[in-house]
Amino acid sequence: MEPPKLLPLTKAACGFTDLRLVIFASSPIEGHAQLFQDFFERQPDSESKNNVDGRNVLSATVNGATLSASFIAQRGDFFISSGQQLTKPRFVPSSTAQKPIDDFTVAAESKELLNDFKTSATAVVAKIPHIQRISVVQQFLWSASSTRDALEKLKPMLTAVPLDIDGIADFFYRVNRIRVIPETEIQVNRVGDWSVVKMLFANVQAGMPKPLMKILTAASVKTDINTVPDEKDSLNSADTCQKVVSAMFDYSSEVREKGDV
Repeated sequence: MEPPKLLPLTKAACGFTDLRLVIFASSPIEGHAQLFQDFFERQPDSESKNNVDGRNVLSATVNGATLSASFIAQRGDFFISSGQQLTKPRFVPSSTAQKPIDDFTVAAESKELLNDFKTSATAVVAKIPHIQRISVVQQFLWSASSTRDALEKLKPMLTAVPLDIDGIADFFYRVNRIRVIPETEIQVNRVGDWSVVKMLFANVQAGMPKPLMKILTAASVKTDINTVPDEKDSLNSADTCQKVVSAMFDYSSEVREKGDV
């Protein structure tokens, strides 16, 4: 798997912040190091285990991107991250920062990246026995100059939603559409989140009367395609799991490219 190319959001115009595969099995998942290597086609740089809850995290950093696999009992997460999270503040002391952090880093949109992740995900589910639930999560951002600009980017995806572009200060819309995987009759939740996000960057230095502030606005689409709980007994073969995962990536792309259809 080729590591993603990271770029500042304002330069890339759009990109992924997170690609994730989540697996729940009926028995503990084993062979963590081998699964990491099979998925990412490289050895992990580090491995850490929490002695309290038993969580085992393997990760590697390539070109600033984080490749990670996390395991706890019957759950396994495989994900690629841009190294920043929208929900958590990030503080870098000015004494250690090479330059002020004033942009959000994303993995540039790439068919190769999605195809590689989809191929790895489809292959790894065939190696984990007794799978009961599967989830594919993606988050995608478009750079925007303002809230209005972000809404203009989201409007074509939400044709059934009345958007007063000039009268909205904040926006979040979520909908779940049940879909049936072809050739399997297995139902999945096709959850889509459309929102306007704002990120505040502050450059704090000693002796500075007040920090330098910068606000970055973006349009966000987040998808979570997951099998419904009642289907846990339907994922009874590697071939079925592979068909489900492949279709999940197609549904994610459908939401990102076409909106709530």
